Amino acid sequence: MGEATIPDVLAVAERLRRTWLDTFWVPEHVEVHRAGELFYLSCPLDVPPYNMVVGMPEELRAEHVERLLEAHAGRTSRVLVFGDRPDAVEVLAAAGYAPAILHHAWAVRARAHRAHVRPGITARETRSPVELDEGLAVNDAAFGKVTPRTQAEREGFLRDCTGPDRRVVRFNAYEDGVAVAMGGVTLYPKLDVALLWAGGTRPEARRRGAYSAVLAARVRAASTAGISTVGVYARDDTSGPVVAAQGFERLEAMVAWERT
Repeated sequence: MGEATIPDVLAVAERLRRTWLDTFWVPEHVEVHRAGELFYLSCPLDVPPYNMVVGMPEELRAEHVERLLEAHAGRTSRVLVFGDRPDAVEVLAAAGYAPAILHHAWAVRARAHRAHVRPGITARETRSPVELDEGLAVNDAAFGKVTPRTQAEREGFLRDCTGPDRRVVRFNAYEDGVAVAMGGVTLYPKLDVALLWAGGTRPEARRRGAYSAVLAARVRAASTAGISTVGVYARDDTSGPVVAAQGFERLEAMVAWERT
């Protein structure tokens, strides 16, 4: 078994699933609901990540979905389906949900990550409001949509990544002094995993190593925090090939089902 190989991939996939159940990052205007094993978020804004199911029972039933339709009325409702769940697929399709985004979980041992960093690109940790806004602007450009954010949200984002007990680290990559890529990592010490998220690059700056610089910086941050395994949910047609080339192993699928 090679150094980069993740032992017991099922256990790692399960730990990555559990990261979604830790909602410390949820802004004040987002409500967290637990109805038995159904675990979901709701928010007055039409922002899918804030109106989303993050954990579901072993068998998803019609009454569960009815509860969601009521909680998410008038907004896009999202359900994360991990692995092979024919029961969930059947019930969601019957309620008007459709598969919208396909990701796979990927993971690597932090010490085995093969960083691909090119000259001229510098990754810098986000520590100020200006750097935060630069990263959020990059995120909007990378994903082709402007996400509404309140001032309280922005202040919360900055507290999460600069406080003394922080569990979030954000990085921007700069080229000629301009922020061209961004990405965050959340630390889950009790699970011994770190989850990468929101990695993206401005379209005009792609394929020049900016994403890889941010990726390497986040893996180093996780390793420095004493975490052995780094994971990410990556799209097969975008960041999946990038993390595969840097030693990550593909685990299970995660499909975001949505009803608008």
